[in-house]
Amino acid sequence: MKSIKYAPINLEFNEIFKDERGIIAQLPWRACFKDVLYITCTKGSIRANHWHAADFHLSVLLNGRMKYYERPL
Repeated sequence: MKSIKYAPINLEFNEIFKDERGIIAQLPWRACFKDVLYITCTKGSIRANHWHAADFHLSVLLNGRMKYYERPL
């Protein structure tokens, strides 16, 4: 397990990916969902630009603002 100092609470993560846009860290909570991710973003960064044929996203914004767009396939 790895930890992140940026998390507002003490969380343990399986994997952590970091680049200039921020952090994507995988939480070990796979009992209910396929993946649970903690994501940070730097101001003005773009995430996603992809689609899922048989999946969904459940998002919780902890701090700040975001624009989220979706459309039917």
